[in-house]
Amino acid sequence: METIIRHWHILQMIPRHPRKVDAGRIHRFLQDTEAASTLTKRTVERDLHFLSRLFPLECDGCKPQGWCWRADAAILDIPGMDLTAALTFRMVEEYLSRLLPKTCTVSLAPHMKRARTILGDPGHGGLADWPEKVKVVPRTQPLLPPTIEPQIMETVYAALLQNRRFKGFYKRHDESGKELEINPLGLVFNDPVVYLVATCWDYTDVRSFALHRFTSAELTDIPVTRPTDFSLQKFIDDGAFGFASDLGATIRLKARFTREAAAHLWESRLSEDQIISDDRAAWVMVEATVADTPQLKWWLLGFGAQIEVLEPHGLRDEVADSVLKSAKLYELM
Repeated sequence: METIIRHWHILQMIPRHPRKVDAGRIHRFLQDTEAASTLTKRTVERDLHFLSRLFPLECDGCKPQGWCWRADAAILDIPGMDLTAALTFRMVEEYLSRLLPKTCTVSLAPHMKRARTILGDPGHGGLADWPEKVKVVPRTQPLLPPTIEPQIMETVYAALLQNRRFKGFYKRHDESGKELEINPLGLVFNDPVVYLVATCWDYTDVRSFALHRFTSAELTDIPVTRPTDFSLQKFIDDGAFGFASDLGATIRLKARFTREAAAHLWESRLSEDQIISDDRAAWVMVEATVADTPQLKWWLLGFGAQIEVLEPHGLRDEVADSVLKSAKLYELM
């Protein structure tokens, strides 16, 4: 086996701190992959000490000796990271870090650091400042995300990754709270709140828990029990978070909009079967099959006096009732 190839395989086998690998495991790997029957464990040990003089490797001094890349070691890329990959890592850091377990973000940290270095080179032109040219803006009033204890977040991620239950104390702001044994099924990021979809103990009813309301979380060795045929996507589609898809209950919405309020609906339709027709001066009639959710009602109420719901009658009554109650709050004494 060529020495340079063996050294490259060894460097690939060594994990980043705090994980470690010993010479025996590397030796077995090299024998299995390269059929190097003459390679000895002692040779691997000598290679490791030699490589530690050239690269940021460290040894724990135990028996057997555990080796790892230092936590601050730069990423060794062959071939090197190109601009496209650097931009991808940069956008992951900007928008997806919150969705990933800490173990993933820790592993990706050197790649993200390398990406920032590459994109920081002024010679790279347009891509270098791409993150400053693309932003995500919420359609609703921005709210600061509630605080989630890092240890609780890590426990929940570990429970999901390992399919294990955890015990947690759950407390709403106006309640005393209680300890639950949680079967975690999935996470839903409904900005700015993170929800854990789960069952409790051996019950089968699926519920959602605001993650910031857990004040403690402890992983157990009890395996997760999943309800038969459970699907996180279907749970969302059925309206659990107020934005059901066509799998949930639907209604035929008929409403008058001012032309100004309806302007965006010509380009961003409510549904595939949406119809917009002239109604009267400065008004149009909008008809569409939409999901029957609380979010629809909140959206309609946001238009205030620029909209009149006509059908279905139940929704018209709900909107009218909300408008009348709001008007009453503003009555002049």
